[in-house]
Amino acid sequence: MNRSIGKKMGHDLYVHKDYVKNTTIPPDVYDKAKQSLELNHPGFEYNIVKHNKQTNNVSFLHSPDWDTTHEPHIKHSVHVKPNGDTKYMAPKKDPQIYHQKWQFVGDDYKGFDVERSKLRTKQYTKTINDLKTKTGDNSISKKIGTKSYWDREVVPHIKENNLKTFKQLIEDIANVTGTPTTDTNGVSTPATATPDKKKKVMLLKNVIKRKEDSPNG
Repeated sequence: MNRSIGKKMGHDLYVHKDYVKNTTIPPDVYDKAKQSLELNHPGFEYNIVKHNKQTNNVSFLHSPDWDTTHEPHIKHSVHVKPNGDTKYMAPKKDPQIYHQKWQFVGDDYKGFDVERSKLRTKQYTKTINDLKTKTGDNSISKKIGTKSYWDREVVPHIKENNLKTFKQLIEDIANVTGTPTTDTNGVSTPATATPDKKKKVMLLKNVIKRKEDSPNG
């Protein structure tokens, strides 16, 4: 599937540091900002980069639970202006969180299950829409950026499920291909894929390709 990497919010573009080169962030702007960061805040660890295309300000943000939480939070950050000036932003009592973290990375990212993250987006989007209908409060979307509100008002209503992604189903079908055999010496031989199983795998792959190639994703 071809998709752009990075989450756009107004003039800002957020991206995981490993994918900066896959975005429209000017390399010279990023490199200069990174040099200022290393000079003024040596050893500062970050995994998220934010670039404002209007001002060319670059922010380096640290999210300690990026790979382990559905909606990770920002611990602290350093903002760098084009002239090299830097500003350290200390941790907030009620930190900001990131939604749709799969947009920050490519589909080949190994830190978390990208497909599961996409599914999570569908789950909580439905939850938020249901809450808006139930409460009549259309301002919910403006409040979900803080961890306290998200954890208290939204997370308890998200209907988690064990639905598997298409790719996980393919793996299941490919792995469960028949009955393993055991010889007289107790040595097991793994089951091999039957033509019928192979056909089902190919059909599912074609379904995925059509879905990924469609305009609506």
